[in-house]
Amino acid sequence: MFKRHLFALVATTMLGCHPASPPAPPPLPAAAFADIPGRDLTRFRVRDSGHRAALLDTLNAQERLWRHRRPARYEYAILRSCGCLGDLLYRPYIVRVDAGRNAAFDADGHLVTRDSARAAVLSIDSLFSDVRRDIESGAPYVQVSYDPQFGFPEHTLTDYPGITDSFSETTVRQFRPR
Repeated sequence: MFKRHLFALVATTMLGCHPASPPAPPPLPAAAFADIPGRDLTRFRVRDSGHRAALLDTLNAQERLWRHRRPARYEYAILRSCGCLGDLLYRPYIVRVDAGRNAAFDADGHLVTRDSARAAVLSIDSLFSDVRRDIESGAPYVQVSYDPQFGFPEHTLTDYPGITDSFSETTVRQFRPR
């Protein structure tokens, strides 16, 4: 009986009945994140409640654009960092999305995870949620730039000065529909 199960496992693996790993993307070029904007706190200080409301209005408009233009299949490179400890931070990753399922690869193109729950921290939807949370929380410094074609946040930086390690920064590069 053991031999039958072993034969069935080998046969299904050789015939490709098990889902294969997604094909690896090409490695990220070394300069992919070389042009991250500098941290100029005076430039992105949230001045008052009117400014905060304008930031939220812009975020809502860009999120609607993203929902309208989001392709079913796409990939992008992302670099997230913050004054915290967490999974999938501080290194560039390549994220592939196919019909809502995410797969994350390291910069060399090796699969890191196909678990959508784990890769959610790298998702564009999480970027919108994080920016919204930062604006609504009263963060005194918020900087966001959006992709003009698809509307997703290309670069975000939030800081709470005076609190050690209170920053959060995300940069998205090389977005392309597949």
